[in-house]
Amino acid sequence: LDCRHRLASHLHLDTMLAFDDMMNEIALRRKSLMREDDIETIGPTANPTRSGVVELCTCMPLGWVYACAAEEMELYAFFDSSIYVTVADVQTAATKIQDQFFGRRKTES
Repeated sequence: LDCRHRLASHLHLDTMLAFDDMMNEIALRRKSLMREDDIETIGPTANPTRSGVVELCTCMPLGWVYACAAEEMELYAFFDSSIYVTVADVQTAATKIQDQFFGRRKTES
């Protein structure tokens, strides 16, 4: 068993479905960005300032489900709603995690 199976065995079904939805949404948005990049490289109005960062967050009764994808890196996290009450709390904690694991926050240019 890999880490995904261990994680799935300890989380509530609704939480796993939320993570699955976020993974699918990130995959769809990345495909969309890749198509847009292909179109922009053909035309004269390429947009080099677009960051390509996808950040998703949803609140559930059990907690917050958060996802962030930038370049080839993805971060998925679950935050306890009794500790992280607002979206700002979740974003602050997610920024700290990104700083710790990625060296700098990927949403900054």
